[in-house]
Amino acid sequence: MTMAESSPERMVRSKRWSTALAAVLTFAAVDGVTAAHAQAAPISEAKRQQARELHKKGIGHLKAGEDAEAYAALTAAWEIYPNHQTAGALGTVEHTLGKYADAATHLVAFLAEAPANTDPEKAQRAEAERLLAECKSRVGTVTVRANVVGAQVMLDGEVIGKTPLAGPVFVAPGEHVFALRHDGE
Repeated sequence: MTMAESSPERMVRSKRWSTALAAVLTFAAVDGVTAAHAQAAPISEAKRQQARELHKKGIGHLKAGEDAEAYAALTAAWEIYPNHQTAGALGTVEHTLGKYADAATHLVAFLAEAPANTDPEKAQRAEAERLLAECKSRVGTVTVRANVVGAQVMLDGEVIGKTPLAGPVFVAPGEHVFALRHDGE
C-alpha cells in the first residue's frame, strides 16, 4: 500500500463507506429456494393468546414511556407469534431505543401486512413509513441471494433466517460477517 492509499482522507472515505453500507451479497451453492417466513410452524391458540397478552402488556409499557419494558414484552410476543401489529409496535419502540436496524426490519414487516382501509390504518402506515425512512438513513441494507433452498443465513454468528430471505437485511454501521450454512446432499 502506498502512502496515498493509506492517507487519512482515504481512511475517512473508508469509514464513510462502512457507515453507509450498501452491498449485494451473492452466495452460490446447490439447490433451489424457499421463503424463510413461510416455514414457520403453526402455533396453538394458547400460544396466540400468550402473544396477545404480551403484546397488550408491551403497548401499556409503550404508552407509559417504559421503553425497555415495552421492548422486552413486544420481543417476547414477536418470538411466539410474529404478526403485523406486534411488528409495528416493536419497530416503534426499537426506533425510540436507537435499534435502527431491528426497527427497520420490523417496520418493513408491518408495512407488508398491515391494512390501509381506514383513516387510522392509513395514519399508522404513514407513521411507520416515516420511521422506516429515518431508520434507513441510519443503517446499511444488504441483499442476500442464494441458489440454495433453506440455507441458514447468519449475520455476526446469529441465524437470521433461511434462504431466500423475504427482503433485505438491515445492519448497523460497522463491520459485519455474513455466512451461509447448508447441510447439502
